[in-house]
Amino acid sequence: MLKSVEKRALALKLRKAGKTYKQIAEEIPCSLKSAYLYVKQAIAEVSAKNVETTQDIIDLEVQRLDSMLLSMQDNLESGHVTYIDRALKIMERRAKLLGLDKPVKVAPTTPDGDQQYHPENIRAKIMELIDRKE
Repeated sequence: MLKSVEKRALALKLRKAGKTYKQIAEEIPCSLKSAYLYVKQAIAEVSAKNVETTQDIIDLEVQRLDSMLLSMQDNLESGHVTYIDRALKIMERRAKLLGLDKPVKVAPTTPDGDQQYHPENIRAKIMELIDRKE
């Protein structure tokens, strides 16, 4: 008899192979509802692992950036512009990875970018075009 973990893994494998939930239920064997739940739970488990992996990658990248910045410390104290520029780029990248920057507000404009977008102007333009056709 298969354990729940094995059933979920098998159900996901069968679903990825293109089997229907009915076919999965027959092969495991279980109810149709259970086959669906096994697949759903297996996908949720995979997704949770991917989220952890993403955070691990972010952590690794932040450590790399910190290491780069630390290795430049002596040169930064000399005030050399090139090192300061590089340090700022590293700091910008680190802030982006960690979501530290405030979102930039973008004002909507017309398609040509010359005027600020106002919905009422668009409505007026549409009405003007309709009137011309009549």
